[in-house]
Amino acid sequence: MMTLDEIREFARGAHLEKSELLDDDAAVGRDCNGIGAAWFPAWLRAAANWMHPALYVASFIHDREYAIGGNYFDRLRADWRFLRNGIASANYCYGVFSLRTLTIAWQSLRFYFALRIGGKFAWHK
Repeated sequence: MMTLDEIREFARGAHLEKSELLDDDAAVGRDCNGIGAAWFPAWLRAAANWMHPALYVASFIHDREYAIGGNYFDRLRADWRFLRNGIASANYCYGVFSLRTLTIAWQSLRFYFALRIGGKFAWHK
């Protein structure tokens, strides 16, 4: 999909929060798989990443935060940050007043609710 350098460049260009978490090559390689849980089949994650390219980089930051873990409020902040980073990514890719940006913002919100419901199983305490 994207190289690690392209992911970092996108994250910084879009001013995504916590983009510094992508600076550790080993940790990114270990923790990040894009959109979807690690237990999802590879084809399903590949399809999700292909269908939502603007959310791909936001998911890397989110994966790193989940791997780092913490308490309940850290998880709440990580999920909320995914939503905000998803919207910032859409704005960066397509502009603020684009129908596509609204579609991606809606998808980010749907993913946010999915994370709040099912993300506790992947969270490192």
